[in-house]
Amino acid sequence: TTLSFNRFSYILQYIFIAIIINVVIARLLNIPLFFERNAFISGLFGAFAVVLISNSIHFCNNSGLPLALLRTQIVYTTLANIFMFDTTFDIHKLINILLIVVGVCIISLSEVSSKIVYNNWILLAILSGVFSTLFDIYAKKANLVEDNTIYNINFNNLVSECFFVLLINLIIIRKSIFVRPTNKMLFYTLLSGALYFLYTLLLMTAFNKATNVGYVKAIITSSIVFTIFLNYLLFHRSEEH
Repeated sequence: TTLSFNRFSYILQYIFIAIIINVVIARLLNIPLFFERNAFISGLFGAFAVVLISNSIHFCNNSGLPLALLRTQIVYTTLANIFMFDTTFDIHKLINILLIVVGVCIISLSEVSSKIVYNNWILLAILSGVFSTLFDIYAKKANLVEDNTIYNINFNNLVSECFFVLLINLIIIRKSIFVRPTNKMLFYTLLSGALYFLYTLLLMTAFNKATNVGYVKAIITSSIVFTIFLNYLLFHRSEEH
């Protein structure tokens, strides 16, 4: 039930690739990179969220379902943002968010197995959501620091994530992270790293512009439908044939 050797190595590799891309682009744009406490703490919570959701996906037969349950954290993030940053409370937006949560819960619960061991993915996804909320709040705090650019926030986030994921492996998982990748594995790792960099950069940019980061996460939730559909096309249809 622990995170497998190959998957853990994969997580570290794509985060590391995202760091390299961020550093290269920042240097080309002459953007300074320096340590920033809030962004680094945000990355710590992000590391736990990544590890937990990766395990959750491993236990579920459709990767879109753990991601759907994870997105229930938009309620925690929205409420935490209101109390910590003194933003206005919009009841209509909160109702819309609650409707999203109800929808994803219905989707997730429809996949619950009668065997408890296979339902571990639900608890792992919920815990990942809690850490994701802490990630969101500290990322927003980092955006409020003067002269803290999006690339610097993203850099601190990614470095912190990579460090603490590695630390979790050394202390808890205790397995080698080194694996000789096949050409196919290398391609998917490079692609994942590039996409993860783009995702985190756009996320930090959205956090910077939004008054409440919970609204950003609510919009991201729309990707769940696409993820579930794509998962079916790539994996379940191939199994049927």
